[in-house]
Amino acid sequence: MNLIQQLLDSLPNNFSFYHLGDVAVASEDSQSFLSWETEKQHLLSNDRAALSYALSGEVQGCVLILLESGLDTSTYAEMGNIVVSRLVESLETNHFLQVNISAPRTIAGRRLQEHLEKNPPAIRGKVKHSHNGETIHLRVFVTLVSQGAGHA
Repeated sequence: MNLIQQLLDSLPNNFSFYHLGDVAVASEDSQSFLSWETEKQHLLSNDRAALSYALSGEVQGCVLILLESGLDTSTYAEMGNIVVSRLVESLETNHFLQVNISAPRTIAGRRLQEHLEKNPPAIRGKVKHSHNGETIHLRVFVTLVSQGAGHA
C-alpha cells in the first residue's frame, strides 16, 4: 500500500465532538472534485485562514483545515487536534509509521497562498460539523512536502 492510500485509510470517519455535536470526515476521489487549479483559485479568492498541523517523522507534510471567515479558531483548532491525532494514531497502529504532529498554527493571506502553490494536496477532503441543526462544511488537505520545503 502506498503512502497516499495509507493516509486515506487513516483518516478518521466520524466522532462526537464533546458537547459541540458530531464531526464527519470524508476524503474525495479524483472524480468528485474540481481540478486543483480551479479549486485553489476559488479558495484564494475568498477571505480564508487555515489551521496548519505539521507532520514530521516518517511522513513529512502537513494537514490544513480551511476555515471560513467568522468561525471560532479555537473551537476548530480543537476539532483539528482530534482529526490529526486520530490520523497519526492510525498511521502508527495500522501502518507502523512513526509520525509527529505540531501544535496548530493559523496561516492566512500570502502565507497560505504560498503554501498551496508549493505543495498541492495529496489528499483533499471535507469535514462536516453538525450541531443544533446547523452544519458547517470545512475543507481539509493533506500535503506532502519535499525535502527542505518546510511547512506552513
